[in-house]
Amino acid sequence: MAAGLLKGACMPILKITRHGLRTIAVLVAILWGAIALENAMIRHARQDTTRALERLRDMRRKRETVPASFPLGARPARPTVG
Repeated sequence: MAAGLLKGACMPILKITRHGLRTIAVLVAILWGAIALENAMIRHARQDTTRALERLRDMRRKRETVPASFPLGARPARPTVG
């Protein structure tokens, strides 16, 4: 009798049920959603960093520039030869 069981039908060692497949599909979808959200957050952080660096650069330029109408100071008189 035991020999007939071994020859005829193969019994699966592991069987994934329909419920198990659905659970795996939902978890994979959640994982991909988390990956996409992480990528979006990284992209947004890089944009914020770029904007902040541009603002710092602009602030430095404004501090260093002198308007044309602002006098630089008294120029020393030219010495005369003679």
